[in-house]
Amino acid sequence: MSTVQAHTTLPNHIGGRWKNSTAAEFLKVVNPATNELLAEVPVSPEREVVEAIEAAAAAFPEWRRTPPEERIQYLFKM
Repeated sequence: MSTVQAHTTLPNHIGGRWKNSTAAEFLKVVNPATNELLAEVPVSPEREVVEAIEAAAAAFPEWRRTPPEERIQYLFKM
């Protein structure tokens, strides 16, 4: 007998905020070692992708002036 485990549907992170997607389709994120379903991520529509690109482009000038030692701290937090 298999059990169904709860998983998370992840939102998009755009412009420093978490935003639920209006996507109708989602991709499964699976742990390759256990085949456990970890989450689902949206296949975001074009307008959400454009919004993310524009937010990233706006943030880039400040981000590129951020020292690498400070940038890496975000990865450590994850």
